[in-house]
Amino acid sequence: ISNMKSIEITTAQNVTIEYELASLRERILAYVLDMLAIVVGYYVLVLLMKAVFGNSLFQGLSTFIIVWLSPVAGFFLYNILLEIWNGGQTLGKKAMNIKVVRLDGKDPEWGDVVLRAMLHLVDSLTSVGVIGLLLIKTTGKSQRLGDMAAHTTVIRLFGSHFMFQLENILNISSLETY
Repeated sequence: ISNMKSIEITTAQNVTIEYELASLRERILAYVLDMLAIVVGYYVLVLLMKAVFGNSLFQGLSTFIIVWLSPVAGFFLYNILLEIWNGGQTLGKKAMNIKVVRLDGKDPEWGDVVLRAMLHLVDSLTSVGVIGLLLIKTTGKSQRLGDMAAHTTVIRLFGSHFMFQLENILNISSLETY
């Protein structure tokens, strides 16, 4: 008997499938990998800006923008763009074989991803992750605040109990492809 949480998703074809939810450990590791990618990207961007504009760029208001606003903007853009382009996966989620899905089983849309990213401030950044961790651990669908608002959750792509991926099930359109 597995101690993994699971979720039942009913597809458009009225087929109910069960998927393992991503564990707290997998989500934390994915988050750490994502933060590492963001920090490295930010560092490279600052080095490039210094090479092009010199040290004069790092004075006054531009310093505030570069030091404080660009990392936050980078965090949001990273999460939003990668989850849209990669069907619910950032680099960290891809490495951990987990992904964001809507509770109807589909990939998240722009609005879902933007809402998740905006509420990431409350879930993770403003509370040092405590709110997000508590919600993931205690909610039935392992959802943080952003997931609850966007009607999403994070699932394992290659669960230990399941032979099929969500995409395989969703692509069933006729009796021949069943």
